Formats: sequence, structure tokens, C-alpha cells
Amino acid sequence: MNIVNQLTLRYMQKNKSRTRITIAGVIISVAMIAATLSIGVSFMDMMQRSIISYTGNWQAAFQNVDGSKVHTISDAPELKQTSVSHELGFARLPNSQNPNRPYLYITQHSNFDLMAVHVLEGRLPENESELAISSQAFTIGGMAYKVGDSVTLSVGVRESNSQQNEIYDARTSFTSNEVFKETGKQKFVITAIIEAPEQESKAAAGYCALSGLSDAGIIPGQSYSVKVNFKRMDSTIYQVSQKIAEDAENVPDYNTSLLLYTGISDDSRFMTTLVLATLLVGIVILIGSAALIYNAFAISLSERKRALGMMASVGATKQQKQFSVLFEAMVIGIIAIPLGLVIGYAGIALTFKLITPILQNAYAVHAPLKLVIVPASLAGAVIFAAIILLGSAWLPAKKASRITPIDAIRQTQDIEIKSKNIRTSILTRRLFGFEAELGLKNIKRNKQRYLTTVFSLVISIVMFLSASALTLYMKESYKMAQAPIPYDMVVSVEGNDLDQTNRCMNDLMKAQNAGSAISTKTLTAGLKFSDDEISDDIRNRYAKSEGFYAMGLNLVALDDVAYKNYLAAARLDAGKIDGNTPQGILVNRFILKEKHNFTEITQLTATAGKLLAFDVPLSDGKKCHGSIQISAVTNELPPFMLRYEENVTQVYIVVSESTMERIRTMTDAKNDPYLIQNAVQFTAVDAAALEKEIGEIANRYNGIHTFITNSAADRQRELEMAIIVSIFLYGFVALIGIISAANIINTIATGMDLRQREFAMLKTYGITPAGFRRMIRYEGLFYGIKAAAYGLPISFCVIFLLYKMIVRDFDFEFILPWYSILAVLIGVFALIGIAILYSCRKASQQNIVDTLKNENI
Repeated sequence: MNIVNQLTLRYMQKNKSRTRITIAGVIISVAMIAATLSIGVSFMDMMQRSIISYTGNWQAAFQNVDGSKVHTISDAPELKQTSVSHELGFARLPNSQNPNRPYLYITQHSNFDLMAVHVLEGRLPENESELAISSQAFTIGGMAYKVGDSVTLSVGVRESNSQQNEIYDARTSFTSNEVFKETGKQKFVITAIIEAPEQESKAAAGYCALSGLSDAGIIPGQSYSVKVNFKRMDSTIYQVSQKIAEDAENVPDYNTSLLLYTGISDDSRFMTTLVLATLLVGIVILIGSAALIYNAFAISLSERKRALGMMASVGATKQQKQFSVLFEAMVIGIIAIPLGLVIGYAGIALTFKLITPILQNAYAVHAPLKLVIVPASLAGAVIFAAIILLGSAWLPAKKASRITPIDAIRQTQDIEIKSKNIRTSILTRRLFGFEAELGLKNIKRNKQRYLTTVFSLVISIVMFLSASALTLYMKESYKMAQAPIPYDMVVSVEGNDLDQTNRCMNDLMKAQNAGSAISTKTLTAGLKFSDDEISDDIRNRYAKSEGFYAMGLNLVALDDVAYKNYLAAARLDAGKIDGNTPQGILVNRFILKEKHNFTEITQLTATAGKLLAFDVPLSDGKKCHGSIQISAVTNELPPFMLRYEENVTQVYIVVSESTMERIRTMTDAKNDPYLIQNAVQFTAVDAAALEKEIGEIANRYNGIHTFITNSAADRQRELEMAIIVSIFLYGFVALIGIISAANIINTIATGMDLRQREFAMLKTYGITPAGFRRMIRYEGLFYGIKAAAYGLPISFCVIFLLYKMIVRDFDFEFILPWYSILAVLIGVFALIGIAILYSCRKASQQNIVDTLKNENI
């Protein structure tokens, strides 16, 4: 090691305070980069695992493929894995205790690796004579078999007993007027009890059962489904899928959610929006990270000019001085970069470990949070930190190498000022006192340090507000993009006897295992509007037919409790709603989904008092007429509506049950039992127990048909994903907040620590401890005001750019994160105050003479 490097290391050891401050700044910066990248990658991984656990690990699917074309798909060289499926059909469930699901729905599969199947007991089938059965068949259906038992099942089809002999598919709920037509018997060995959420959702009248499928079982002329994943994971998936589909004379479907969280989408506009928004926030974070490193090194290096001058006075060349500084940066990097990576990753890993049990216990989130480290992001963080660190060292070193030894020792460059440069307003002293004026002069005297400190504070403000805005806009976008099912289970009720139907509905509303229950009665009808009665949102998306706009009407009655709660949520007075004529509440504004674009639209120009005439189509082909007066117009979505709609032509009006009854009796078809569709929506803690209880209630009414749709798994999945998104978004804001706070404290404390000799000098001139504290507090106040004056406008510009990028696909009004703005203002001044308080206490404990003598601070 040469003499210059030895002197550099000795200088770093003697000046421990400066060295620690510089290392701390680099550690914070590297930790921020590492943690931010790991949060993003871990979030994508979490969403992928959540989707795979529900839908399976497939990327494209080909439905209704003829057996002769199956190998055309499976033998494609671009494919990594394939899974061929065949619907064997329904089998009568022996001794079923649930009358609404008396079947097993058997599907055969050649490869279970691409499926979302969770084995609870046993192993998955390996051939056509083995069977894995859903756990619900045992817990709800009362199946008495166990793993290893042999069972002979009657396989067949479900048919309507009407003259049309309609055949029911898997998604059709059980009806009391259907018959089971046996086509044969088949013997199986039960090899597993499973959970298969996607398959279960497809078996409305039965429980899913999975069997194996061999190549010999693929028969030409029969229909198969082929799911695939690809060797190459990029946007070429869509072109390859289309080519394979053309060869197999088919059309591909895609697992769009899984592809999206893998970073693949066929919507270039949507992907551009995501890339631009991520890039903008990424640039802000990288600038903040670079500023952290630069400030940490530049502030410390400005205090080292005297040492460099002394080196020059004994013969050190410009190149040696520059290399000394670069060597110091290298040493700091070797220490700080690994520590920053460890702290960043360890902090996120510990956070995930603490949060996971809470999520799993409180919200039933299945997939654990895992820290994912991508080698590319790890290398990127190291390279970026190294480049910024060397750049931060090289620029000041270049400047320092040009200063003469005598000027560097005297530090005339740092204190070269003119009187006008430190001139302050006369109001400063009159309003705040001598200490405030002295503090302001101190700031102006060392402009380089002042600008460096303010820049660091500004960067912290911009980073935190940008992260907060991104979180706010991502939550708004996610709310628009997700249409969570508002219920676990819905039961449709119909029958020839209106009184019996109503009694059945009332009994269902009293179900003991229901968390909540809402009954709806829906009348569907047609509406006609002229140009001046519809909004521009409709006019731009929907064409007239025969001189008017034909739209559908969903007139929905809520039960009394739900209706009262809805009025309260919409801030409407019940006394002004129901009048002498039938009246209802028009839901006139909602989110419309058009591919990946989500827009909040208005449908009608109607106001309160408007009378709408409608036509109701009847089963005999005729129409009956009716009318409804709009009593109020609201944007509040009723409990039966999803968060977004995909059909722009459906108008929703909410009425009370009494109003619906009046409308029914006023129509020509008032005795038609099928004029109004009846349903009850349930939420439940135990969906299996609720479904069993509903079946028992339905059995009491022989003439009533009930159709149960169990969406508990779908709803749980959507809630789980919403929780995951919120955790990661708020975690991202918390991370940036912590980093920003650390940056503020480190910047202020650094500046104060390096001014100990200056403070000692002031004390020799007679400034009192109280006056000294007031001076420092005013300096902090001036720093905070200046940082806010620059930081807020810059943040607003960044936030607006971020907004403009996101509203390309998600149309919502511009909003500012006001709570975050208030928090950052309070936080900046509070953190500056804390750092100053710490520095003041440290300065008060030091001896003035010893401090003035000490060159190594």
C-alpha cells in the first residue's frame, strides 16, 4: 500500500465522526435501493403465487380442441409444459346429503402440474381408473368413502324433463325439474381428497372430481381442453399462441392476470402506462439515492480540503490528491454497500416474517410473504451505488486538486464572501431577534453546505410525496380494476306460487349460518331515450337504432333493512323518496371497463321528478308496460352492483319492496310468478355450513326451485389480493418515509457535527447557551421553510406527471395526497428539530478549548 493510501486510511481513522457520517449516508442510500427493488419484485412474486394457487400455472389455453388436434398443440416446440383435460361428465353422488348438489363432476387430466390442486390427503390420480375428490363432497355432500376405497359411479348427463330435453352443463345450478340420464358405470379408486378452487367454481350442481388421462384416452372426435406454459416468457407468447391456434384450428384464451403480474400484456397502451409510472417514481428514488450518497460524501469532503492542502504542501501531486479521495470512496463503498444491502434485505425479510402470521390469521391469506432477490437487481444496486459514490468523490476531488496548498489550509475558498451575500432584512432582527439574524447569516456564509442540505431535504420531500401519490393512484386504479363479489353465496328462488316463493325468501333471510343477508327482487325491462336524455358518455359509445337509444332497465328492490342502509349511505331522506306514484333512485354514475381502460361515466341527463316509461318482455312474447318516477339521482353503488360494469346500456334503479309490489300489481302480468327474479345474497364465516342449511330450507318447499352459486372461494381470493396490494403499497410508502426521515436526520446532524469548531468560536465571543439554542432553532426553521418552498412545488409537478400517466387507462379526477402533504410538513420540521436538539446537547457537553484545538472532527 503506497503512502497516499496509508495517509488516507489514517485520516479516516482520526476523523471517525466524518467517516461514520459518510458511511451511514451510503448505507441508507443502498438500503433504500435494495429494499425498494425487493418490495417490487416480492410483490410481483406474491401476486403470481396467489393467482397460481387459484387458477393454476398455465399461461394460455385452447378450449374445445378435437382429439385429433391435441398433439398439434402439445408437440409445439415453443411449449414448456402442457395439460390435456377432458370433461367426463356428471356422476351420481352416492347418498348425497345436499339436494342442490347431488353429483360429482368428473374431469380427466394428463398433467396436474399446471392446475391449482391442493392435496389434503393421498396422492393425485395417475390414470383413468383413479379419482381425487373435493373435500366439499365429504363435508357438505356427506360422502362416506375414504382414500383407498373403490367406488362404482353412475356416469351420465343432466336433462330437463320438459319437451325440449335441454342438457345442462357444469355451470348450470341444480333444478328440481331435471332428470339424470345414466350413460354407463365406471369403477374408480379414490386416491386423494383435494381442494381445487377453480374446478370447484365450474361445478355448480356438484363437487369436482379429478381423474387421470393417458395418451391412449385421447380419442379423435371428442372435445378436449389444452392448457400450456411457454419456454420463453415475453410478449411473443401471444404470437406463438396464435400460430399454434391456427395450426389446431382453434382460438387461444390467456391467463391474463398471471401474465400481467409477470410483466406481459397484449395491451401495449396499458403496459406503457405501467412502465411510465414506474419509471417516473424509479427516477425520483434513484435521484434521491444519488443525492444521499453525494451529500454524505460532499459535506464530509468539503471539510477535508485542509488535509488535502497539507498533502500538497509536502509534495503530493494533483493526481495523488484525486486518487486519495477516490481511494477513500472505495474503502467507504467496500464497507457501506454490503452493509446497506444486508440492512435493506434483512429489514424487508423481517417485516414480511412479522406480517405474514397476522395476514394469515386475520385475513386468511394463504400464500406467505416472501423476500425475493433477483440477481440483476442486486447487481444493479451495487453498480449504481459504486458509480454514484465514485462520482461524488471525483467531482469535489477535481475541484480540490486545483486549489493551492495555502488556500486549502486557510480554507479561503469556503469562506470567501462579500457583505451583500450575507445581508439580511432588518425585519429579521426586529421580528425574531439577534439570534435569528445570526443563524440566517451562518446559512448564507457557507452557501455550498446550505445548498447541499436544502437539496437533501427537498429530495426527501419529493420522494415521500411521490411514493404517497403513487400509492394513492394505484389504490384508485386497483379499486376501479377490481370488481369484488359483494357476497359469498347467492340463492335464486323461483316457483309457480308467489306466496310460497316469498315464504321461502323470508326463511332464507333468517339462515343461522349467514353473516349477513340481503334479498333482491329484480324486474328487467326496456327503455328508450332520445338524444337529449342521454349523456355524452353513452352517445360516444352507443349508436341509435330506429331514431332512439334502446337501453335495458334493472329495477331492483332491496329488503327493508338493506334499503334503509342504502338510503343512509347515499345520504337520501326516506320521507322524500316514496310518494303517491312508484319512485326509485337512479344510479347514474359508475365505472365502465373497456378492456384495460376504466372510465367513470354518467348515463342519463335525467333529474329528480323525471318519469321513465318501460316495457317488460313476457315469456309468451308479448310486452307489458309500466313507469317509474326518479325520486333521486345518486353515484352511490347499491350492495348488489359490482365496482365496475362492462355493459354501458344497463340502467339501474333501486326501489323499496313495497314500491316493487305496487309496480307488479300495476302491470298486466301481475300474476306471472316469473315476472320478478328473486335472490338472496349471503356472506358467511362457514360457507359449507351455510350451503347445507340453505339446502335444508329449500327442501321444505316442493314447488320452489332454488339455484345456489357458491362464490366464497372467489370472494376470498379477491379480498386476499386486495389486502396484498394494500400491504405492499403502504409498505412502500413506509419504507420511503423511513428512508426520507433517516436522510433528513443524517443531513442535519452531519452539518451540525462538522460545525463544532464554529460553534465553539461563537461561544468564545459570548453567546449564551440560550441564545445559541435559539440561533440553531432558527437555522432549522429556515432550512425547513426553504425545503418546503422548493420541495412542495417540485412534488406537485411530479405528482401531476404521475397522474397524467395513470389516467391514460384509469380515468379519475386529479387528487393530491393531502394527508401525506400535512405529514411531510410536520415530519420535516419535527425531524430537523430532533437532529438539532441532539446536536445542541452534544455541543453543550464539549469543552470550548479542546474543540478549537481539535482538527479531526
